[in-house]
Amino acid sequence: MKLVIKATLVGMVCGLIASGSALAAETTKGATKAAATTAMCTWSDEAKMKDHFTKHVTYPTTGAKIKETCKKEMPNEFTAAEHTCFNGKIQDKTTYKNVSEVFAALNVK
Repeated sequence: MKLVIKATLVGMVCGLIASGSALAAETTKGATKAAATTAMCTWSDEAKMKDHFTKHVTYPTTGAKIKETCKKEMPNEFTAAEHTCFNGKIQDKTTYKNVSEVFAALNVK
């Protein structure tokens, strides 16, 4: 239970970072920043998530393109917390050569 709450909080911080919030800049100093960058996203259905990034995304692609495609084609596939964590960890300008690079960015094994 504590792990789920912690992951949710980390996801919220990641969402703030992704939105460029000034508050996020303040709350991510020190240990909180380290937790936000190394914490694993939690998925209600990890197999579905892995299937999505393996079958529905064409590589190489940028983080921005992945986010755009997910919003357009499958906007309700993941929970708000999952989207927040994903948006905080996938960098818009980064080119992901394959699904393994996406999983590494999400700290998913």
